[in-house]
Amino acid sequence: MIVFALIFTTLFGQDIFYTLSGEVSEQKVGLDSILFENLQNDTRLLFDNLSDQEDYVINLTTQTLSDATGISDLELENEFSLLSNTNGKLSIGCNYPAKESINVSIYNIQGQRVYASSPIQLINGNSIHIQLAKTGIYLVKIESVLGAKTFKALGSANIDAFDVSLNFQKLSRNTNLKSSFNAYDSDFSFEVGDRISVSVYKDGYWAASNIHQISSSIPINFVFSLSTPFTDTRDGQVYSTIEIGTQTWMAENLKYLPAVVDPGTASYTEPYYYVYGYNGTDVATAKATENYTTYGVLYNWTAAMDSVASSTSNPSGVQGVCPSGWHLPSDEEWKTLEMELGMSQSDADADGWRGTDQGEQMKSTTGWNSNGNGTNSSGFNALPGGFRHYLGSFSSLGSFGSWWSSSEKTSSSSAWYRYLYYYHDQVYRGYFNKASGFSVRCIKDDEIAPTSPDITTSAATSISSSSAIVGGNVLSEGGDEVSDRGVYWSTETDAEISGTKISIGSGLGEFSETLSSLAAAITYYVKAYAINSVSTEYGDEISFTTSPESGTTGTYTDTRDDQTYTTIVIGTQTWFAENLNYETNLFSWFYDNSSANGDIYGRLYNGESAKEACPSGWHLPSDEEWKTLEMELGMSQNEADDTRSRGTDQGGQMKSTTGWYNNGNGTNNSGFNALPGGTHYYDGSSDFLGRYGLWWSSSDDSGTDAWFRNLSYDSDQVFRNSYGKDANGLSVRCLKD
Repeated sequence: MIVFALIFTTLFGQDIFYTLSGEVSEQKVGLDSILFENLQNDTRLLFDNLSDQEDYVINLTTQTLSDATGISDLELENEFSLLSNTNGKLSIGCNYPAKESINVSIYNIQGQRVYASSPIQLINGNSIHIQLAKTGIYLVKIESVLGAKTFKALGSANIDAFDVSLNFQKLSRNTNLKSSFNAYDSDFSFEVGDRISVSVYKDGYWAASNIHQISSSIPINFVFSLSTPFTDTRDGQVYSTIEIGTQTWMAENLKYLPAVVDPGTASYTEPYYYVYGYNGTDVATAKATENYTTYGVLYNWTAAMDSVASSTSNPSGVQGVCPSGWHLPSDEEWKTLEMELGMSQSDADADGWRGTDQGEQMKSTTGWNSNGNGTNSSGFNALPGGFRHYLGSFSSLGSFGSWWSSSEKTSSSSAWYRYLYYYHDQVYRGYFNKASGFSVRCIKDDEIAPTSPDITTSAATSISSSSAIVGGNVLSEGGDEVSDRGVYWSTETDAEISGTKISIGSGLGEFSETLSSLAAAITYYVKAYAINSVSTEYGDEISFTTSPESGTTGTYTDTRDDQTYTTIVIGTQTWFAENLNYETNLFSWFYDNSSANGDIYGRLYNGESAKEACPSGWHLPSDEEWKTLEMELGMSQNEADDTRSRGTDQGGQMKSTTGWYNNGNGTNNSGFNALPGGTHYYDGSSDFLGRYGLWWSSSDDSGTDAWFRNLSYDSDQVFRNSYGKDANGLSVRCLKD
């Protein structure tokens, strides 16, 4: 932030001095330029090319800057006089008694120099013609050995470039100026009691004082408002901004124009965009108009709101058509602005014309009809951009400025707005048809103090005997960038204390990392962390246990019926190495209804009962989990995804070494120990014992069929297909969760 201090004092009788200083981050800095404007008689005094010093003392009486280099007396009697002053063109007459060299500089109203001429040789009778490109207010400064003089003029978008030229014929002064600006033979003058504004410029910052009256007796401390340009990344438009109390407003009307229609096109439910005076639909052409450049875009309420719901909150929370980080002000936020400028609460809550001079404080110092300009002491710089009447026509350019709020009136067809008028110094509050086209002023979102990040620890996945994937998810950065995130892991609890830290990037969202070289059958603890400028936060601690080494066998006792099963680790999976033999309530059978067959081959289940048959901590494998087993034994992904007989010898690796018809046994290298338990049919018969082993998956292929696996006495491949799941009985192998 840049802060400017201005001290007003009177010294040495009638000499009036101003002392100005600039401060950035509590450090004194030099200023680039200083502009005094007497609002009583529209004269001005510009000091530019300032030397770098802590304080600048200006004697307003003699119009000089003390103790500075390159600044001369600025009082120039009648050497230069105004001939004509129209938009984009300024003509100045030279009354020098002899040939003299001058320099011409052009400044925008913030004090930035936008043009500087080479030295120009003048003689009496010459006139200087100055072209002012781009819409805006400019100060034209003429400097010579006798001093300097400043003129105020308007630029025009119809002028191609800034330029200065001479006319060698003496021209008479035009006494009927069309411009609303006045120039005086003495460029700056004042009387005690005049209202004066002081503004300064420094490295892209512009600050203006509150309007005050010149006094010879009372010291005044001035509070300067900061204006920081903002660039809308959607279209590259650059906006001046102004801090007024606790709010930061755009000091210009919004110009975002994604589409454009003629004023005869209307709706209060569909978004429409208008440019005053333009009757077409071409965005580029509309943007080339001077009204767009000066006054921005007129929006119906739906376009201003970007079709979201009404809000009366403070702040509104409605971004609407405004850029990211800004929002459309609610009716209450307009009241906050008005009360900051001195309006009472009761006036702010009223309808119609309210307050005293708040409108004058908000209106720009130029551009309003019949000299109905304001002081712009607030810096709001309200312009009379007119409006688009809901009946289908443009109206009141130069006389009327109107702006939407985000707050709907009780009627769904109307919304609250503000307007300023050229002959009123108050502010009008009312509601109007949403189909109307009004200007938009955006207000900056509140800057919220950062808080701690929100982080969760993700469950470990892809757990094997030697590795696992761990990570977390930064749900919120707390309004401040998460500079580091990751996990702590350990074989003991409180991993952030006892374990190893792994950094896994920064910012918002999910993250993960593979832990490798882990020990088999060991429990590990993991806790995710996230760090921002506020604190380091941790997710909940999770644990996982690595799988035993592939080929490790074990046993599991089903507590439902106390049957004990052999288990086998194959890759990352732990399988029953026997067929399940648990009796479900429905649809489970022994082959040929013989319990002796059940003791060897387990029971046969239909597809639905198979899904519920495995004990707690175990489950019926999906079709994909069967593929994982097959690929662990050497089958390719393409083969695994195929149907019918697939692979090479994966079936032989899975089949038991005995029990298969015609010596069709396998090697059982996997330890899966597949037995040929046959099948049960819907009519109650059984078949293929010793010849085929068939196992359900939990994955349906259709409403009536589910995927299964089949091993055969006469093949070492694995058969994959789907089968009717309601009436047919196949074996079940359980897979550990």
